[in-house]
Amino acid sequence: MSERIEQAVIAEQLAKISLGKALEEAVEAEAKAESAYKEAKSETVKARRAALRGGWDEKSLRRLGLLKTPRPTKKSDTAQKEETAGESRDTSEHQH
Repeated sequence: MSERIEQAVIAEQLAKISLGKALEEAVEAEAKAESAYKEAKSETVKARRAALRGGWDEKSLRRLGLLKTPRPTKKSDTAQKEETAGESRDTSEHQH
């Protein structure tokens, strides 16, 4: 009986080791992919700057699909609150 218990425990440990190795490999692959992405992003920035210096304009590059359309930026909550507060003050000043 103790031999069956030992075999069961060993099988369980081997399964855990296998799962741990798979996780380790996945983490390493993710790190490599992140590094490759950062490098590609950097090279894209360099190439875009070189293209612009070489005579291309952003509109043409965008039209060709070589530049992403810039996203509109959202105002921060603080800036919006300050703007709203300023409008309130302006309105109250005009009422007097």
